[in-house]
Amino acid sequence: MSLFPVHPKPHRDEVLTSWVIRLAKANGLKLQAFSRIVFEGSADLWNRDIDRKPYDWLLTELAARTNCSKTEIYNLTLQSYKGKLFSHFHEVGVLKWILPLNIYHRKRKGFGQQYCSQCLKEDKEPYFRKHWRVALNTFCVKHNIMYRDRCPNCGYPVMFHRNELGKPRMFDGPKMCFCTTCEYDLRNSKKQNVKIFENESFEMFSELLSSLQNSEKLSLDVEYLAVLRQFCKLINSKVTGYKICDYLIKHLSLTKKLISPSYMPFENSEVLHRHYTIQMATWILYDWKLRLKLLNRNKVIRFNYLAKDFSNPPEWYFSFIEAFNRNRVNLILNN
Repeated sequence: MSLFPVHPKPHRDEVLTSWVIRLAKANGLKLQAFSRIVFEGSADLWNRDIDRKPYDWLLTELAARTNCSKTEIYNLTLQSYKGKLFSHFHEVGVLKWILPLNIYHRKRKGFGQQYCSQCLKEDKEPYFRKHWRVALNTFCVKHNIMYRDRCPNCGYPVMFHRNELGKPRMFDGPKMCFCTTCEYDLRNSKKQNVKIFENESFEMFSELLSSLQNSEKLSLDVEYLAVLRQFCKLINSKVTGYKICDYLIKHLSLTKKLISPSYMPFENSEVLHRHYTIQMATWILYDWKLRLKLLNRNKVIRFNYLAKDFSNPPEWYFSFIEAFNRNRVNLILNN
């Protein structure tokens, strides 16, 4: 199997689909033609989230045709976050910390593709980052602005793989930074300031995002991230959400009615709601033993909910929760 005539290497932290689009363009082909010619007889790539679950044959063929190792290409996929963001990978359904695209044929109905307008503006060749698909990742630490999860002009999801569709006379397709629906340049999106709730816990949150965006090792391990997500789930729960939100808004002197439960998985929420939720959850995690006691003492949450529907919780967390049974709760709270 021969190499592509032109085979640019992936940019730093580039996501797989972004790289495939650049490969097509570098070889003078539209994306759909490139997919049809190069991967002839294979399943349509764009009817599924190949960043989340790529075909094994696709990784093999790309490795053979680009002089990149299969491991290098695998690391462009969201599945490579296994062991860092989540312990278990699921091909379908909710995948912890990964934003869903809600694919319908070749269209995206969900707002799972975030972007930083300033990163796109600074790129010599605009491309999409892997960490932009991570749900806890809500702002760019380099530019200190909020991410956007849709086109600010038309409100539709970002679908950069469709930029050439409906343009039969265009052979050198538009850059990925243009909205497929209205052709708005996403680099011109208005900057949105980052809202900070509380400085100490925000520093912890910011450090986590910095490690996600700039390094291979996260500042929190997969167990702490699992507990953090459990807190996010409780904040959005029908049973516990309103009490937690109301308490934290009052305790942290936040704007009234700043956030309320979404009643949906954290990963399905829009970016601003996730930004508020993750900060509240990080505030609890920052000094989690003391703050869980505080929430219990103020009757905000019963401790049996802290492990509810939490599969395989870390031992250090579960043993602490178990200690809060009816016979021992008063003793522990007074210690």
